[in-house]
Amino acid sequence: MTKTSFLSQLAQRLQVLPEEERREALEYYNNYLSDAEDEYAAIAELGTPAEVAANILADFVSKPPPKKSRARHLWLVLLAVFALPIGGPLLIAVGAVAFAMVITLFALVVAGGALVVSGIISLLTFPLVATQDFGFALLSSGTGLVFIGIGILLVKNIPALSGVFSHMARFVGQKVRRQSHG
Repeated sequence: MTKTSFLSQLAQRLQVLPEEERREALEYYNNYLSDAEDEYAAIAELGTPAEVAANILADFVSKPPPKKSRARHLWLVLLAVFALPIGGPLLIAVGAVAFAMVITLFALVVAGGALVVSGIISLLTFPLVATQDFGFALLSSGTGLVFIGIGILLVKNIPALSGVFSHMARFVGQKVRRQSHG
């Protein structure tokens, strides 16, 4: 394998590295092979481009982050600690509102189901009530049909209502993001 093909294959395998790291590694191996008396023996000594790339990538991953990065992490931690008295209650409030929306949807499903069940019971009692008072039996049956209709409409429209809740949450989130970005 020639120096050119070795460096070309190595460059392909190091595409995942940042530009600066990749350039330094290729420059090092280019100089190493240029300084060698026998280019082919030096390449054989190094191993395949895949092996060299694996070593370079392993070294890159095990490097400690640069000092700037450490300082940035420290600032982010300090910012999080100082923002906690304000951000904590806000986060709890947002969670409480989301929980309330879920509970509301659940309550509406239960209420719709209860209306349907009570309407069916009202219809089933028609023969018993009709023997006592036929007018009241008709009124009770009509009320049962209305309950069934309202219950079905309520349960049927739960997905639309959850869409409204979702739209409201996105709207508020966009407003908050716009406010925080200026």
